[in-house]
Amino acid sequence: MNILIRLTAIILVGTPTYFMSYVLAIAILKFDESQGLTMFSILVTMAACWFVWRNTATSHDGAIPSIFLGAVVVGVAGFLLGFVGPMIVMPGANQGPLIGIFVTGPIGFLAGPIIGFTIWVYKRRRLKLDQSS
Repeated sequence: MNILIRLTAIILVGTPTYFMSYVLAIAILKFDESQGLTMFSILVTMAACWFVWRNTATSHDGAIPSIFLGAVVVGVAGFLLGFVGPMIVMPGANQGPLIGIFVTGPIGFLAGPIIGFTIWVYKRRRLKLDQSS
């Protein structure tokens, strides 16, 4: 895959992963700054970015990696559009980011596996056609 597309996927996944892991570590795990909250968020972000980087390097042999990659990339993109978009369009609306958290993020996370599987089927059929020619 093109390096520019891979870097874009890393940025799309890494940025919200950092912020969401930071917020969730405070809300759920009850971390505070003295307990390494920043380091926890950086480690979670590095793991997510490594997963995306590794899985976008080559075409996948199986459907499962394509499904997981689709869920991560499309889910994060949906979250970003719904979270950041309302803040840009209507900065005064205090409930705008909730669209990303409760609507577009989950829809993207549910639509992502379908998209990933569809891409895998398309690549598999194209590979079979190339081999038969």
